[in-house]
Amino acid sequence: VFALTRKEGDIMWRFQPNGVPIGQPLVDPGFFYLNLGATQVDAYALPTKGEGKPALANSHRTTLPLQLPPVQMEGYVIYPSPRGSVMVLNKLNMGEVIRYRTEGALSAGPGIHEIEGGLYIGSRDTNLYGFYLRENEPAWRLATGGPVDRTPFVNDEDIYVTAERVGLLRVNRKTLKGADMLTLLEKRGLLTLPQLEALAKELGPRRITDSSAILSMALQKGYITER
Repeated sequence: VFALTRKEGDIMWRFQPNGVPIGQPLVDPGFFYLNLGATQVDAYALPTKGEGKPALANSHRTTLPLQLPPVQMEGYVIYPSPRGSVMVLNKLNMGEVIRYRTEGALSAGPGIHEIEGGLYIGSRDTNLYGFYLRENEPAWRLATGGPVDRTPFVNDEDIYVTAERVGLLRVNRKTLKGADMLTLLEKRGLLTLPQLEALAKELGPRRITDSSAILSMALQKGYITER
């Protein structure tokens, strides 16, 4: 495994993991996560300038094959399996938080909405599944009319999914109410109190119901950089 500088492509460090890396690693500000042999996920602390190479922090082993591309959210790394399951691991200890299951095989990983904690999984069982890492949010599924072989595209309002023999479908995405979105942004520390007050004042009554308007305005003002 090599780490390269973004500007010149020079090697910053290299190391040999205890296994064969499968697919691309996931990286956050403090760690990177490596799928080894499709049955083990290792978390490594990123080295400081003087340390030289990463240090193993935690590891998770599974009998579920994890050959598909992973994704991440704040606090979680998410690994899909061709067998139809998606495994969510806690970044703090690499323990399994939950495993989402579909009724068919998977050809691609899930689409996500990071702020709202939404995972959207297209399956070859001809369904689109919606799951949420927030508490008390019910899961759902929608018949697509054909097998889904690609990762759904997700924005603040819709999910776009391609079904075999059907084509591109646009699905209205279930979203938080505006007031709940403001609470979530504050709870996660993404907005300060003055920023929240500024958004609420500018949006007026829309702040109660329109979560997509809140996110769009927060992005325009540079308050947040993620969705």
